[in-house]
Amino acid sequence: MNIPLEVKEPVEPKKKKKEESTFGSVIKVCFIIMLLIVNIFLIVYIVKKADNKKENIIVEQEEIKVEPKKADGIHGVWLASNNNLIVFDTETFSIYGDYNNRNDNYYKGSYTYVTGDEALEEMGYTEEDLRTQFGDTVKKEQVYSLKMKPAIRMTSGSDTSSENIRKNENWWFIIVINNETEAQGYNKTQDIRYHLVKEWLSFFFSF
Repeated sequence: MNIPLEVKEPVEPKKKKKEESTFGSVIKVCFIIMLLIVNIFLIVYIVKKADNKKENIIVEQEEIKVEPKKADGIHGVWLASNNNLIVFDTETFSIYGDYNNRNDNYYKGSYTYVTGDEALEEMGYTEEDLRTQFGDTVKKEQVYSLKMKPAIRMTSGSDTSSENIRKNENWWFIIVINNETEAQGYNKTQDIRYHLVKEWLSFFFSF
């Protein structure tokens, strides 16, 4: 008698799709979290760098504020007693060898100044020294100590700057404003004193 064999159907392997899908999701979440952490650190770094830059700008602005100002009290055109003409603009100066000729024989450059106590300190003067040198009624607020840097020298129609201006050359001028129309000038570099008159009155001194 033939007994039929029991036929077993092949057992299919268990599906791991769900497990693999769950594992992949975990990886993605971890990756997203890492990206978020990196972005947070990046944002913090950028903000901190921006704050540092802002602080540097503020410091630079504060440093600029304490730099010597451009002279307001000496602005204008001054006729010197040696017939030079000295012009002070906001940031530049011009010194003409002949007040009748502004096209030739001149120096041009830039300048800064200090006044009051700073000027006296720079000059090495006390207030008593100041009155002795420039008059009993002179006050420290009338004193300007200028650092002048020549850049251009014109002589007989030619630019002779390279011949007449040394590298890093600076001049030191002291100007004491007596009133709105007169001042005393002292070229400390060359030890020369001048009497200065505002140009609108200069025609009185040309006769």
